[in-house]
Amino acid sequence: MPRHCYPCAILLLCLLTAALSGCGKKSWPSPKAGEDRFAFQEIQGEAVEGCLNIEARMSGKHQNLRELVLEIEAKEEPCPGCPFSPTETVELPLSSAKIARNGPILSITWCGLKPGMAYRWRLKGVNVYPSIQDAVSEVKRLE
Repeated sequence: MPRHCYPCAILLLCLLTAALSGCGKKSWPSPKAGEDRFAFQEIQGEAVEGCLNIEARMSGKHQNLRELVLEIEAKEEPCPGCPFSPTETVELPLSSAKIARNGPILSITWCGLKPGMAYRWRLKGVNVYPSIQDAVSEVKRLE
């Protein structure tokens, strides 16, 4: 090999090494569903002067809660065995004055209950990661 080709060969080898070291799978970090998920562990609610007061305890990665959705079903006659069919959906960002948060414990107040109506309700927790399914509480009946 002629002497003037050695620098070219070394340069080519360096470029090839740099190009190959850049190969590989690169992507943004993705959430791990098992680690980043949360759930409603305990939930209860009561009616006080036309308002629904809810207390909920969350389990799992409760810090990933982005917002709450309160689904309310109001009917003239109670139907505990009927499928849950919300008549009102209330989006509650965590900055809302209707929510107080103390670690995994949420206190929610929603006013708008009408006398003489039968109510059922549930909470949905929206995760900061859109790829993780919402946490949904069990349907509760307001006595």
